[in-house]
Amino acid sequence: MAELIPNTNTLNIQENEANEVISASTPSDMQLLKFTNGGVDQIFNQNLEDTKEIPAENFPLADSEMTSIVEGHSEPPLSSEKSKETQFLVKLHLPKSTRIEELQDQIKSEDSDNDQTISVYHESSESDKYEDEDDISDEGDLGVDDGEISVYKSRLRKWALARRRLRDAQNSTKITKENELDIIASEIFLPHPKYEDAIIDNTLEIPGEIYHKLFNYQKLGVEWFWKRHKSNEGGILGDEMGLGKTIQMIAFLASLFYSNRSQQATIIICPATLMFQWVKEIHNWWPPIRVGVLHSTGSAVSSHSEEDGGAAKLVKTFTKKGPGHVIITTYESVKKFRGLLLSCFWEYVVLDEGHKIRNPDAEVTLTVKEFKSTHRIILSGTPIQNNYRELWSLMDFVAPGKFGTLPVFEEHLANKVIVGGYRHANEYEVQTAYYCARIMADFVEPYLLRRTKAETAVQRPKQTDQVLFCKLTPHQRKLYQDFLKEREMKEFVTNNRKLPKPEK
Repeated sequence: MAELIPNTNTLNIQENEANEVISASTPSDMQLLKFTNGGVDQIFNQNLEDTKEIPAENFPLADSEMTSIVEGHSEPPLSSEKSKETQFLVKLHLPKSTRIEELQDQIKSEDSDNDQTISVYHESSESDKYEDEDDISDEGDLGVDDGEISVYKSRLRKWALARRRLRDAQNSTKITKENELDIIASEIFLPHPKYEDAIIDNTLEIPGEIYHKLFNYQKLGVEWFWKRHKSNEGGILGDEMGLGKTIQMIAFLASLFYSNRSQQATIIICPATLMFQWVKEIHNWWPPIRVGVLHSTGSAVSSHSEEDGGAAKLVKTFTKKGPGHVIITTYESVKKFRGLLLSCFWEYVVLDEGHKIRNPDAEVTLTVKEFKSTHRIILSGTPIQNNYRELWSLMDFVAPGKFGTLPVFEEHLANKVIVGGYRHANEYEVQTAYYCARIMADFVEPYLLRRTKAETAVQRPKQTDQVLFCKLTPHQRKLYQDFLKEREMKEFVTNNRKLPKPEK
């Protein structure tokens, strides 16, 4: 756990709940992998004292790579005792003047380079225009990312000025065209007027408007990300579906941005169906982060006649001028824009539904492992689905080389665990498998954080049902109305005619 500074003026996580979450997610001597035919099946309880220790000389460690694995497996787990002392120091801090000037210059310079602006809702024809606000469907909202600077400026302006009005209730500061840009840039790094910020290790500042919305286990998730960040290593957030992996990732990226600790842009790789969900959530949780979509549906790419030209401009803008900002793309687009993306250095490479790289020989797996980045994160509710090859593939992404090569890993660890699970395995094979499982469990533990719904149920609200009505788009509505106007349809409605039976 990260060292958290105690102070009389603190926001305290409820100690018992925090301790339960950490303890449940930390492997112990009593929780080891069960040996079954074919691999990992479930967790079982077995006391280490009940099994004879295998002499070290009986365990083959000929390869130097394997020696480094065994030596490196003993990193201590997150201390459950530390979680009892978990406290977040509230700190009122000053704006980051240097970063403010950079943001001002970025907006000014990029704005001067762009003569074209982009409409929030794309109107392809006169018949597609929305007549009123009620006609705006969710489909329209999802089409807006910040590939064009005008969209980003518009959203950031609304957020910053609303925040300033809340802060300056007496309206003592008059907002003019001349000082508007200064107000917008400085507001990003000011604490929220209502909610206090939280800070970890006197370094990472979590915006108050984000912190107060997080459940305790999500706050611990942000802290875990920070621990991985300080170690200059990656990790796998394997929380069950529905526990807010996306929110925890956004909260951490927002904290890096807000703390002025972002050095480069971040790239998030996800299935195509989730791209604009990420855009929506980032806009909702921390509007100062600029989000660009590297895909044919993204505003910066679709607005250029040459798709590759728009992609190159988007990546250049975000990597050269946008520390802390985010590019979102798909696994297929990674292969398509491979050369462009691999030529840049990224602060974070985040794989949503990261189990998609479970095949170590797949093209997309080999491509993402070539990304230049210090920090690599996988988000997956099912990080290990079938066998140990998948475990190695994921671990080799977040911690390159730590598990050795795949042949070494299989020979010295995976195969021995599998053999020890066979019904006819002798005592030596069972003990060897147990020893290998201990090595794997101890090694993986610092890189994997997984909580279940059962463990976090006490912190989550009761389930609520929300009914959403999907309205027709203007084009769909026009087609429907034209169909109703057809002669046969009118006769059917007015004369109660039966529909003709289909011909056989």
